[in-house]
Amino acid sequence: MLLRDGAAAPISLSRRDMKALEVSRGKQGQGKTGAALGMVAGGLVGLVVGSEAADRCRDEGSFLSGLCDMNTLGGLSVGLLAGGLAGGLLGSNIRVEQWQMVQLPLARLHAMASPGRAVLVFSVGF
Repeated sequence: MLLRDGAAAPISLSRRDMKALEVSRGKQGQGKTGAALGMVAGGLVGLVVGSEAADRCRDEGSFLSGLCDMNTLGGLSVGLLAGGLAGGLLGSNIRVEQWQMVQLPLARLHAMASPGRAVLVFSVGF
């Protein structure tokens, strides 16, 4: 028997007609996925911006030119952090239905008792 949302009555299905069964586990936010994608995008942008700043620093011939590569590292770090935070916030607001596969048992064993007798039922699905 299967009861659908909003249905007036359950639906009967034979075991033979079922190939798979999934159960909804509700809607969940996608914060982790969003943060990961945001870090990748932000890191790439930060790396490009930081590399450009490092190139300008070297071209200026400053007495701190030995530290110019810190611009690249700084841009990458800021990009990773900002992208991860922005992606995590956006992803957590995107709710996606989560489904989980349920194993369909091949065999079942039922024990039933009534006054004066006990019954053991074994069934196998094909």
